[in-house]
Amino acid sequence: VEWRDAPIQPGALVRDAANAAHGMFNQKPGVELKVEIQDGLPPFVGDADRMQQVLVNLLNNAAKFTDQGAVTVKAFLGAENLIQIDIVDSGIGFPPEEAEAIFDKFQQAKHGDTLTDRPKGTGLGLAISREIVERHGGNIRARSQPGKGSVFTVLLPPATESLAKTTEITSRIESFAAEEPQTDETPPSDKRAKPRVLVVDDDEAVRDYLTQLLQEQDYDVISAADGQAAVAAAQ
Repeated sequence: VEWRDAPIQPGALVRDAANAAHGMFNQKPGVELKVEIQDGLPPFVGDADRMQQVLVNLLNNAAKFTDQGAVTVKAFLGAENLIQIDIVDSGIGFPPEEAEAIFDKFQQAKHGDTLTDRPKGTGLGLAISREIVERHGGNIRARSQPGKGSVFTVLLPPATESLAKTTEITSRIESFAAEEPQTDETPPSDKRAKPRVLVVDDDEAVRDYLTQLLQEQDYDVISAADGQAAVAAAQ
């Protein structure tokens, strides 16, 4: 994965993620999405797209497993001056002893028989989210009780002023370089179309993740949520 690091304002990140996940909550009229952001939070250095992917995945999961009540995303300065982002839901919850196992790859697929009334998925979302957060020098954890909702917590180290400034300058230089006009001697008629890839997965977060990765490698991506749609798209 190619990382695009720059200073990130936690408040803006949380608001963008909430906006991106809003469609999921439109399908759940009994569930309210709330956002609470502490003023004056320090920035951290990271890839905004990847971190938004983490928060959107957590918010979508919370919506999936909550039928009534609210999902609240909070951003504040926690213990040891770490940036803390909590996603709190009033959903079905899970046993406390599974708080670590849910971050294993394919965990939902392994336990799909216990989630008969819930959307199915591969269980890759939380595993991918943990890898992204740890790459940013932070960690992600969960706590819950059956029937009493869940809390997913993301902890991130704030950037020192010098690191934030250096990263901001670097990102500007990279963006300027990307905007420079490129000469292309190939006649338009000889240009080849982008290779096309069909991504199929019933987990929306996984589809979005793979689509983003492939598009960054200059593929034309189409996606489908099930086998029948995949066959139709391929044809």
